[in-house]
Amino acid sequence: MVLNIDGIQKMNHNIFCGRELVKIESTDHFTIKHYVFHFDCLPGFQPGSFTEWGDKFAIHLVREPKNGSYELYWMGLHGVTCQRLDISEVKNFSAFYNYFKMVVELGKRYWDESKSYRK
Repeated sequence: MVLNIDGIQKMNHNIFCGRELVKIESTDHFTIKHYVFHFDCLPGFQPGSFTEWGDKFAIHLVREPKNGSYELYWMGLHGVTCQRLDISEVKNFSAFYNYFKMVVELGKRYWDESKSYRK
């Protein structure tokens, strides 16, 4: 059974750090049920490079099978964005929304700092 978060669809088309959440899906990945939150590229950006803030990206919410906690992270930036949540934080829409916003902000900060190092 897929985890159901009351009100999760209210997040669709919300703006986080200037980026619009365009799609929310629940899926199975290696028999683990999770949510995937998709963001499109910024206008005028060439997709597929995953080297800039403007590229498309996805945030994942996955249940950790060993201890039952949840991980919320930016796919590809797990090490710098991962937040561990318990079920009460996942089911509380306000708390979940704030954690989600934090993950996007951490990803943006990563790209901003990475860009300054490449100069």
